[in-house]
Amino acid sequence: MGNRNVELTLRRALQADGHTVVTLADREAILSTLYAERIDLVILDAQSDRDTSYALCSEIKSRVELGFVPIAILDETDARWQDDSLAFQPDVVLLTPVDLRELQDAIRFLMRLKRQFNYLLPGAPAARAREIEVLRADIIRNVSHELTTPLLQIKSVIALLLDPASSAAHSATLDTMARMAAGRLEEIIDNIRQLAQAHDITPEPFVAHDALTGAVRYLERSWTWRGEVGRIQIDSRAHDQVVLGDRAAAARLLQLLLENALKFSASEAPVYLRAVPVEPQHVWFAVEDSGIGIAPEEQEQIFEVFYQVDRSPRRRYSGAGIGLALALLLADGMGTAIEVDSAPGEGSTFSFRLPLVESGPPDPARHA
Repeated sequence: MGNRNVELTLRRALQADGHTVVTLADREAILSTLYAERIDLVILDAQSDRDTSYALCSEIKSRVELGFVPIAILDETDARWQDDSLAFQPDVVLLTPVDLRELQDAIRFLMRLKRQFNYLLPGAPAARAREIEVLRADIIRNVSHELTTPLLQIKSVIALLLDPASSAAHSATLDTMARMAAGRLEEIIDNIRQLAQAHDITPEPFVAHDALTGAVRYLERSWTWRGEVGRIQIDSRAHDQVVLGDRAAAARLLQLLLENALKFSASEAPVYLRAVPVEPQHVWFAVEDSGIGIAPEEQEQIFEVFYQVDRSPRRRYSGAGIGLALALLLADGMGTAIEVDSAPGEGSTFSFRLPLVESGPPDPARHA
């Protein structure tokens, strides 16, 4: 707070309404408190240093791991609030001198908005945010490590092609090696795209069916999986339903679940991709297979980086062991959780839910 009299007046008014008030003077203290405590509302005083206050507001709003933090700014003018070029703005500007009735109305509005937001997209607590950051770091390390093998394969193929002693009889083998290496590189690059997607999730309304078609489209572009797309059976009973989430992230998440299902089921077996309306006011997205299944004691471990269901020396199933870890990041970014229903030899169903917004296609004018 810049003005001591304003601070005391607001503190008394807020405490009289039953609120606990914490006064902090600098950026680091505010950010550390937001990560460590459950803060329902931040009030920033922009009267003495408008640029610093709005910059701090933008920084808080841009930190996805904090969830939705309502911010009110005290200012002599609302000119900065009216500037549409600002990426992250406060939720309310209270013009000074502050009218206490206006302050009470603003706080009630922001608290109601936060409750509604938490209901639709529950924010991860600080401990969960730290877990997610550790998982991201593990994925990045694993992806970097996985790049080594296909690069070595490609270098070997090039060396053999340039060797005058290399016979034409080896061309089929070299072709196979090159295709396998290219497919592996493509898969790793796709993992990097999915990791980037997990950093850039924007909740907004979208048609549930679009996530299904997006997931299939991603697979159709893949060297590794496009030959398996015909096995996917789509059940889109929520065809025109509008949900709150991120369309690209939901499509990537379903793509990862489909790859997992296709890999761990028989080559001729169908895999089901579903979007079904369920109560209360949600759409249930699911990928169902009839593959090897997962033991109950392994159903949490499968989301860990490097974890392989089949760990035998002659394991049949290739992969870097990061697909489900990436899926977990994407789900967490949309404020949902992946549920697993599986048993050994009986197949698996991986699913998640997104809240329903309305029926019918979204109105671009409303959601622009």
